[in-house]
Amino acid sequence: MLKVAKKKILHHKVSNIQLIKGNAEKINKFIHEKFDVVLILFNVVGYLSNLESFINKIRNFLNTNSTLIFDFWHQEAIEFSGPRKTTKIFKRDDSELERISQGVINSKKKIVEIKVECSIFKNKKFIGKATEVHELRYYCVDYLRKIITKNGFKIEKFEDFKTKNIGPQKKNWSAYCVAKFLG
Repeated sequence: MLKVAKKKILHHKVSNIQLIKGNAEKINKFIHEKFDVVLILFNVVGYLSNLESFINKIRNFLNTNSTLIFDFWHQEAIEFSGPRKTTKIFKRDDSELERISQGVINSKKKIVEIKVECSIFKNKKFIGKATEVHELRYYCVDYLRKIITKNGFKIEKFEDFKTKNIGPQKKNWSAYCVAKFLG
């Protein structure tokens, strides 16, 4: 992702952007300046062990009136539709990758445990398989509102990721938040 971003930055001749690679939960060990915008996408917050602690740490790296934008899986949709098994096949020349994912909800921990199996075929012959498990947290909008405002932010909006100008929906797990740091 960073390589792609660097290429786009060079291509578009953008000079006022900084890309940082690191463990988000240890942000205070590698960030030593202040920012106007923090953009956290691809459900990074779902991997955090303690979102409230993370939001508290981020405050230290923001200028007053900075913007925080992050996406998340929201509880109402998870509980309404639940996870389903998905299969995707990627083909290139004589090779094929089959990706099967299936999730299980742990409502006590507010986590979806997702098992991903990837199988590789060459000339339709099975080559190998890899399996991994991801535990992703999901969040109630009221909880997010509470911890974000408690840490000195003003909520600008919570919005469905697919439908503009509409709050998080039951049919879509993905939503996002825009908040302003008040200082």
